[in-house]
Amino acid sequence: MVEVVKQRGVFPIVEVGFMECNEPTIPDAIETCMAQGATHILAVPYFLHTGMHVADDLPTLLEASRGRHPDVAFRMGVYLGRSQRLTDLLAKHIHSIS
Repeated sequence: MVEVVKQRGVFPIVEVGFMECNEPTIPDAIETCMAQGATHILAVPYFLHTGMHVADDLPTLLEASRGRHPDVAFRMGVYLGRSQRLTDLLAKHIHSIS
């Protein structure tokens, strides 16, 4: 998915970070963005449901990064599962297999 976003060229810096089980970690991905000259960070939670990662872990990581980089704007988008387009896509998929 990150490669598709990069290819679209909308954002000059695009990196992926993982909460657990994969690398790079979110803090490492933020540092990679900073090394590329990022002046703002937009975190897009790639989760279907709100849970501890979306509600607590990710905001905590962003707040810690904000403390290390006070001149950088940090924002967090809504998690993927809140997308009406995703809901519509799932409904179409269900109807196509029923």
